[in-house]
Amino acid sequence: MLPLIEFRVLDKNSVHFGVDMKTLMNNAGIALSDFILDKWPDSKKILFLCGSGNNGGDGYVAAHMLQSRGVGCTVIPVSSPKTELCVSNSKLWKGHVSHLDNLEFEMNSSDVVVDAMLGSGITGTPREPYLSTIISLNNHKDILSVDIPSGFCTDVAVLPSHTLTFHDMKIGMTETNCGHISIKNIGFPDEASKFTGPGEIELWSEMPLGSHKGQGGTVLIVGGGPYYGAPSMAGMGAYRMGADLVLIAAPSSVADVIAEQAPEFVVKKLPGETLSLEHLDSILRFGEKADSLLVGPGLGKDPEVQKTVKELLRKWKKPKVIDADALSELSSDLTNNSLLTPHAAELKRIGGDIDNLQLLSIKLDCAILAKGKEDIISDREHIKINRTGHSRMRVGGTGDVLAGAASACLARGLSPYQAGRLSAYIVGRAGELASKELGNGYLATELALKIPAAISEARLS
Repeated sequence: MLPLIEFRVLDKNSVHFGVDMKTLMNNAGIALSDFILDKWPDSKKILFLCGSGNNGGDGYVAAHMLQSRGVGCTVIPVSSPKTELCVSNSKLWKGHVSHLDNLEFEMNSSDVVVDAMLGSGITGTPREPYLSTIISLNNHKDILSVDIPSGFCTDVAVLPSHTLTFHDMKIGMTETNCGHISIKNIGFPDEASKFTGPGEIELWSEMPLGSHKGQGGTVLIVGGGPYYGAPSMAGMGAYRMGADLVLIAAPSSVADVIAEQAPEFVVKKLPGETLSLEHLDSILRFGEKADSLLVGPGLGKDPEVQKTVKELLRKWKKPKVIDADALSELSSDLTNNSLLTPHAAELKRIGGDIDNLQLLSIKLDCAILAKGKEDIISDREHIKINRTGHSRMRVGGTGDVLAGAASACLARGLSPYQAGRLSAYIVGRAGELASKELGNGYLATELALKIPAAISEARLS
């Protein structure tokens, strides 16, 4: 069972891995027509209510298939086709087309009404003409919804007797809101579920033109001490991924140097040369309005530092990325809003390896992004592999950029598992783009600069 957003990811990744949307829609239409013939073999007339998007396209394909097999079908376009595939398939329909003004008559004279109006890409309460159509439709006895009922999980939704859904159940589906649920495989490639792809960008909503400061998320980074480059590069990763504000709490011995790396950093000086327990209250006040925490880059392994990290993780209740030196101090206080980002040696140190990664996620109740030639991203229930990247990404600072990017994803509201998948794909792709433009000697700072280009590429693919 998956959230609706994951099916938008799946659609886009399927195209990336070689199965186009036209094929998937054709397969969905065939599955839908077969299901209708099996469930209602004696039907004389099927009414299709088709929306303007790809859910409507599925309906047009199924109506065409049924008509060719001798079943009488009528289509009511609830709104004019808009998506490319819906438009092309509506043109293939040569049968009877009716109008919404005739809805009551058409429903009363039909054996089955097919709800192909609104799919998983639509959120919020349906608007007209869908709203009144849904209310009228719910008076009919036999309703078949395509993939999900129109208006699914809103106050005004179709209440079908049957739902034919594709690939997997969607979170929220029950017999109460979907009727009898059947699942059909329509040919999504296995790679689309197994590997990350440009579809992961669907997890990351674009900011509207009227958005205001802070909506892109605020990240708090706690790092620095023996090393100052790590928190700086993490901050660059967070900003380039799209965070609106990056706060960095660092020992005063390195705070000024960190601040000099980018005027956009808001840096809090912590007295002394390393992190200590006396800094804790100050850090929590400084990060009070932050949406996510990244702890670890450049901290070092001093015992006092590790005690402070442990206490910070205990008191911080918002989403967090735990990276680098902070991985040494994991405890039962870890919560399921955490993402760990270990490389192979760090993974071994915390008691895991690639083969038992999901078991470790279950044990620690967190998501894990295990970095390597192929990144493995896991949580309690899911696992995905990321294959983007370049051999130059072994250069120092790459992991810090990735951790910063992941913390920006958390700040925008993604789950730790989603943040791990998206940041791994985008930063890996940024590495490929950097190599193409700069050759094999690029630096981690140059890697960060390519993150926006990788995001734009994924959106346009």
